[in-house]
Amino acid sequence: MRQTISLLQARPAGLSRPTPITPHCAYAGGPTMSDAITVITTIRDGDCFRDRFFENLAATSRDQDFAVIVDDGSKHPVQLPEYLAQDPRFTLITPGKIGRGAALNIAIKAAPTDLIAIQDVDDLSRPNRLAAQTAFLIANPDCLLFGRATSDRPWLWPMPHRHISAKRLYRSNPLHHSTLAFDKSVWQRAGGYDPDLACCIDLDFYLRAVTSAGAKMIQLRAKIVDRNLAPQNRFFAQIKPEIYHQTHDQVLARYRDKIAALPFSERVAKPKCIAMVQLPPPMHGAAAMNLHAVDALARCTDLTVLEMRFGKELGDIAKFSLRKVAIALWLLVKLGFHLPRAKAFYICFAPNGAAFYRDCLYVLLAKLFGVPAILHLHGRGLATMRQNRGVARLQRLVFANQTAIVLGSRLMDEVDSLPCTKVIIPNALPTRAFAPQGTTKWTAHQPVRLLYLSNLFRAKGIETLLKATARLIKDGVAVTLDIAGAPGDITSQKLKHLLSEHGIAHIATYHGAVNADQRMGLFETTDLFVFPSNYPNEAQPLAVLEAMAAGVPVITSNIATLPEFVRDGETGRLCQPDDPDKLAHTIKQAINSPDQTHAMAQAARLMCQTDFTMDRFARDICGVMGRVCKIEPAPKEGPDKNDP
Repeated sequence: MRQTISLLQARPAGLSRPTPITPHCAYAGGPTMSDAITVITTIRDGDCFRDRFFENLAATSRDQDFAVIVDDGSKHPVQLPEYLAQDPRFTLITPGKIGRGAALNIAIKAAPTDLIAIQDVDDLSRPNRLAAQTAFLIANPDCLLFGRATSDRPWLWPMPHRHISAKRLYRSNPLHHSTLAFDKSVWQRAGGYDPDLACCIDLDFYLRAVTSAGAKMIQLRAKIVDRNLAPQNRFFAQIKPEIYHQTHDQVLARYRDKIAALPFSERVAKPKCIAMVQLPPPMHGAAAMNLHAVDALARCTDLTVLEMRFGKELGDIAKFSLRKVAIALWLLVKLGFHLPRAKAFYICFAPNGAAFYRDCLYVLLAKLFGVPAILHLHGRGLATMRQNRGVARLQRLVFANQTAIVLGSRLMDEVDSLPCTKVIIPNALPTRAFAPQGTTKWTAHQPVRLLYLSNLFRAKGIETLLKATARLIKDGVAVTLDIAGAPGDITSQKLKHLLSEHGIAHIATYHGAVNADQRMGLFETTDLFVFPSNYPNEAQPLAVLEAMAAGVPVITSNIATLPEFVRDGETGRLCQPDDPDKLAHTIKQAINSPDQTHAMAQAARLMCQTDFTMDRFARDICGVMGRVCKIEPAPKEGPDKNDP
């Protein structure tokens, strides 16, 4: 579908009025994803580089990423190759010859994501580029993030990234604009690129982002691009030396006084804090909430994120390996390096298993440096482990005078006997997860559509649901079953076997792991969400909250914090875990009582919009951080970053 975009809308305030343009194809998908990034490229001529650029763009873009390409008046018009032209994630805009600064502004405005990556047509991104820059920007949104080129000299700096002072640019420029990535909010606060400069557009943008938007310039150690080094093919070769030097001096003069007034580090006056968390992949509830916690903390602190990535697949998480031990020890060293300058230490704390002892070691190291810790518990297990006297003493030592966050009042027994400050902060959902209030009364399809959405672990109740579904079929209730989630201790082949064993393979569909947009699609087409979990470590499953926020009637277990928000007969239905007969009976009740089921779904949606918003979560997290290191909570910033 072709869509007309006005250049006037595609440029920041204060830039000159342009003319309308028509993109080759426009993004028509759903809401933006927090871990997605848009690649921005402006092209004027460069015919010899186009084929390899498009191949590189297709190869390095992840499934969630986008690209906006602007043809800035090429002699031979740019055309997307067929394999990109059919993909709505790739957009070509053809405004004519308007200049690189204006073209960049148009492309960034048209980008459907918050995160932006710049790539020249004559340079090639390395395979790890987008993932590395996305992860860093999620944790540090107020920066201009650069990488290095494969042709750069060896870097003797011992850390994975370094801060570049704006004053350094007055001597020479060590930064490659084709490695730049940033959050769109920085571009907006800086006023965009200057469309009137003949050259030095990037240098001007860097200095204005530092002086006007409060951004920091960070360079990663990683080599993320292959640069074109042939001088005859570079853009600067077309610029007369006298014009370049005149413009360069003009740009430096613009910001000289402001740069001179900056402290050397140009850091925002926020306390330095450390967050040690697991981030996707693999995707699970705690990792999803850690993304939101990091985003909130980055608003109110100068945050350093130490990512605990011990496995690429869900099945790897609980497995022991020497590699995990090595990673844990390396994280301990990194933590020790950062702690002397930190005001607080936030950790997603494992409440049981071998990971509990690992995280105890991290908290004790923070204690050794006198840095207060915030221990965020996303599961259960501390109370059970305290039955061992030695472990009980260790817990008291680790938690003494610290702050512990639990997800609900039913989890307070996890920390009740520990000498720490206890705080309840429930999970939250991005605004895009909330369905608008509907006027249509709930009525089940024929056959009734059941949905199970969780990673495939036996303890999550999938086998209980399969048995209940078989019972419904036996009782003459026509149903279909959609199953979505990444394999865990049940593989896709094992699931196929279980479906056949229970005689329901013909009415069941397995969708595999699904992203946010796919989950919303499943919620829109299902009648009942069923989650009969008996997971010992269950706390506050996000899948249940997402279903309720989407207006889907919910049936789940009466364990962990679930009865706090799935109030039986009011916002959903509860049943005992591991009881397929009772579950089948509860599903029949929901089908045969459409008025009551509709009222419960509406009440659940309204409750989620009140109690489980991202604004509330950000205020709570930053409020705790404020009390720990004596700072003000982050102000409410309107719609959260995941909103479209």
